[in-house]
Amino acid sequence: MTGHHSLWAIAGQFGSKARKVTGIASLPLAMGIDFSLIANFAALALIALAGPAVVFILFYRRGAL
Repeated sequence: MTGHHSLWAIAGQFGSKARKVTGIASLPLAMGIDFSLIANFAALALIALAGPAVVFILFYRRGAL
């Protein structure tokens, strides 16, 4: 490895105990839920709403409604 991140990786290998990784994926209720799919649909919804909102604002400011 090169760069300054390699020093952190080496320093973390010595003198540290193995820790159990805890997070949302380790919860039993979260099994089977694809969070990236939900995030992608949320982003798609924001994009779909932002386009008409910009057009509405432009027409409203020009007084063309």
